[in-house]
Amino acid sequence: MARVFDPYLIPGTNVLRNLVGVTDEDALAAAENDLCSARAAILRENLPPAEGTLEQLRRIHRFLFRDVYDWAGEVRTIDMGKGEGLPFQPLELFSIGVHYSEEVLRADDLLKGLGHDEFVKRLSVSYNNFNILHPFREGNGRTQRIFWEIIAREAGWHFDWGLIDKRTNDQASIAGMQRNDLRPLEDMFRRIVKPLSEPLTMSNDLAHLGEYAQPANTAYDMSLAQRRHVYEHYSYQRTVVSPGQGKPERGTRQDDFRMRRTRIHYLGIWFSVFRFFSVFTVSGIRSGEGIGSRPAVGCLTRLSVAVADAATLRRAGLFRLMPVFTGFGFSIFRFFGFVGMPIRPGSVPFRRLRALPVFSGVRRRSAAAGRFPPPSGLSAP
Repeated sequence: MARVFDPYLIPGTNVLRNLVGVTDEDALAAAENDLCSARAAILRENLPPAEGTLEQLRRIHRFLFRDVYDWAGEVRTIDMGKGEGLPFQPLELFSIGVHYSEEVLRADDLLKGLGHDEFVKRLSVSYNNFNILHPFREGNGRTQRIFWEIIAREAGWHFDWGLIDKRTNDQASIAGMQRNDLRPLEDMFRRIVKPLSEPLTMSNDLAHLGEYAQPANTAYDMSLAQRRHVYEHYSYQRTVVSPGQGKPERGTRQDDFRMRRTRIHYLGIWFSVFRFFSVFTVSGIRSGEGIGSRPAVGCLTRLSVAVADAATLRRAGLFRLMPVFTGFGFSIFRFFGFVGMPIRPGSVPFRRLRALPVFSGVRRRSAAAGRFPPPSGLSAP
């Protein structure tokens, strides 16, 4: 996978943009560790109720890293991974992964009411799901530790993190993510999960484990073949299976649409451009009348309206619906004969178009300019 520009880095360095004002990796790591550990201690004194959601993860991350990064609590805007292995959840599939992870954990009732062995097994599943998401550019491991401590405490358990080293934790996480092998995670949690009645033997400080995994997170740009491989690897997230249920629940239609939104979007845009330009080329320009001809003006008017609609949709946050209003909508429009024939000022399709309310202003201005006479019942001002 090719590395790409990473907007989170200070230009010309491998150091993350930070509020501390340091430009050295070691200095940033030391400051980050001290500030994060202090806030983690404050948070542990009064843990919030468990929610098991991405939103709670974001709030924890924002609290822990607000002194270090201005993007604390914000979901990353880049695809990334560690080394040359499988990347974390791609942004195009992120909403599907979030839905899957939250639903699996919710179906387990946030791991409540389980014995030790069953708790370890179901914890390993959900721990791996959220680790694959890796929602933040940095600080995912430390945030997840607090997240799972909250869930475990309400379920009657806590973690003796000091019983394992960083290497054990890294290898278990990599095995789960890269190979869907949860046995190392289960072995790790079997060692450190203890009932609340049993005191911890080691320190629970975040600084004990240091960096959660090596090498560092890196921004990636996947090729088409790599993207297909990643989509296939994470395809199981489109099916949510609750414990004890024999029939899987398919992901929502919205999730299915998001899986294909990029392909649909560009297909619709290009198809729209092709349809528009094919109409006014055949009807106007190629016939020798020129760009100022009446058919060309009419087609260019519709094109300008489509551009205005696109700007409106973007401002309203609905730009993803552009293919519906352009490519596919215009294709259906043409299929039913409104613009399936050469458009002439006196033709039936042209009169139908000009009768639409959206063209009323254009109609009056065109008539006033003498480009073509107004339709019956409408006089130029």
